[in-house]
Amino acid sequence: MSKDQTIHDLSSSSVARYYAAQQRKPRQRHLVTFAAGFTMIELLVVVAILGTLAILSIPTYNEFVSRAKNGRAKQDVRVLEREIIGYFLETESLPITLGDINRGDLKDPWGNPYVYSNTPTRNRFDINLNTDFDIFSMGADGVTDPVVSSAAGKDDLVRGADGAFLGFGEDW
Repeated sequence: MSKDQTIHDLSSSSVARYYAAQQRKPRQRHLVTFAAGFTMIELLVVVAILGTLAILSIPTYNEFVSRAKNGRAKQDVRVLEREIIGYFLETESLPITLGDINRGDLKDPWGNPYVYSNTPTRNRFDINLNTDFDIFSMGADGVTDPVVSSAAGKDDLVRGADGAFLGFGEDW
């Protein structure tokens, strides 16, 4: 049995490719060896595309995080509102602090404590936002002003119209 017969009898395609590569000239064998890799230019193009996609997605991600924090703050204010009203129904008086309803250590999504006043103090055009009590978040900047239309009060998440409104000071 000759060498050619032995290789042809084997059904393995890898053996057949090896044999075909051995029949080529040495220069051609070198080309076959490196044909399966990526060139440096192809890799750079892929990295550039991935970098561009990452840069374009950052603003979308930041907006998503901002909306999530705003939503959580709104939900927290509504929960606090219900607990304050529940406290009022049980005791016939508003709590002095959030600690009276065991929420004194609650922080908004930006790390600031929620602000509560059992007498309405927040206003716009010298008209109180509420007739019962005020509860609000100071917003992302952590600064507030009793006048919600001021620069410091615009990003505050406020409860207004005795709970009928919950939104930013600039929207009131």
